[in-house]
Amino acid sequence: MLEVYGAGECFGRRASAFVTRTAPLGATVRYRLGVDERDRYGRALAYVWLADGRFLNRLLVARGYAEPLTVPPNIEYEDVSCARRRARGRLAAGCGAGSDAAGRLAAVLRHVTSSDGVRIACEVSGQGPPVVLVHGAGSARWSFDAVRPLLESSFTVIAIDRRGHGDSTDAGEYELRREYEDVAAVVQDAGEGAVLMGHSYGGLVAAGAAGLLDELRRLALYEPPMGGVLADPATIDRWERLIEEGDRDPVVREFLGQIGGYDQPAIDEMARTQLWDARKQVTPTLPRELRAELAHRLDCDALAAVTAPALLLVGTESPGWATHSTEAYADVLPNAEKRLLEGQGHGANVSAPELLAGELTRFLSK
Repeated sequence: MLEVYGAGECFGRRASAFVTRTAPLGATVRYRLGVDERDRYGRALAYVWLADGRFLNRLLVARGYAEPLTVPPNIEYEDVSCARRRARGRLAAGCGAGSDAAGRLAAVLRHVTSSDGVRIACEVSGQGPPVVLVHGAGSARWSFDAVRPLLESSFTVIAIDRRGHGDSTDAGEYELRREYEDVAAVVQDAGEGAVLMGHSYGGLVAAGAAGLLDELRRLALYEPPMGGVLADPATIDRWERLIEEGDRDPVVREFLGQIGGYDQPAIDEMARTQLWDARKQVTPTLPRELRAELAHRLDCDALAAVTAPALLLVGTESPGWATHSTEAYADVLPNAEKRLLEGQGHGANVSAPELLAGELTRFLSK
């Protein structure tokens, strides 16, 4: 399987132009679907051959326009990663990156089984000490797609799908503590020296998981909610009704505006990206997570017992709830350092991945 670079990446438009030139509309191709015909986002998983016999998947990788992603049981053409290794130097030079970018390793999708049997999907890439990335509400591991490549030269990056998201499984009933256990299981599976980073609701989860990990080396939290600050009961109920009625678009828009702090032009721009459908796909998990956050209260005793050095990140343009919550965590964690992301809001993982990756690398490498 391949991850083709999207519009936000340096080769996105070139990749699209290459496919249009190579297999224009109306061209005859031969294709075969994978063992899994579609992924969790509804995208077809296909192997495509051009009329002249060339394998389009391998061609995209060899030209540096795609990353091989091994998602068992779809492993028949794992050898495309060899073509990717040959293309790394061209990709790095074309993006203006250095030799570290040329050393990127192909991502592998694996699962870690949590205490209640839920299987947590982990996309693993890079080389070095393990860092586990935990995404927020209304997203999945793809929320770190712009940050992950910037960390891979220094860390083995493990970007997870939380339960009920992406390629992870789910349980019948939702309990916030189960999320803590999921993340703790992934960190323990990652091995000695693993560090942990969580964004937004994923920061709340990561902080809870830290209390279950005696040997956690470092913890980074980017605007974790403190509890009772994201959405009121009436809003959650209304969004849940819209989701049940199949009207997910306004839920995503309101969620990004009211909680994420994005303005309307920014939301309109997001709606034109390929990830908009992925955002709508995960909206059924929003009500349960927002209700859990609404009922949650900062466990000062548990956080005070987390002795690992902690980095608290907050944007200078972030919503008020994010500023107040980050302050609350910084006040309670005994070895906390707070850093400002200048000019950024709640989504620096997308709007300023270099800035976020730089802060993480500086702190997590100590």
